[in-house]
Amino acid sequence: MSVKLDIINYGSSNSNLARVTIAKQFQLPVYTLNSIVAKRVQFVQHSVAGQPHRKKLKISKYSKLEILLAWFQQKRALNILIHGRVIRQKAEEIAL
Repeated sequence: MSVKLDIINYGSSNSNLARVTIAKQFQLPVYTLNSIVAKRVQFVQHSVAGQPHRKKLKISKYSKLEILLAWFQQKRALNILIHGRVIRQKAEEIAL
């Protein structure tokens, strides 16, 4: 993802260069560069959201489950023991 952001920044700062030239500089096929440029808004939004370390830009089908997992990991990092009933209550709370 960070390489894609570098490509986007380079392309926007050197707008007079042809895409073929930019693709050769980054050793990419032109169609790959075109798809990066087409999705540049999404890449920038995800990097601002704090996810520039991701290799691929995929949106999860289970975003609520990821929220529950993040909550669980935070509690375990604090060495708080969590049993099934607490997880179920939190899952119901998030689902609503």
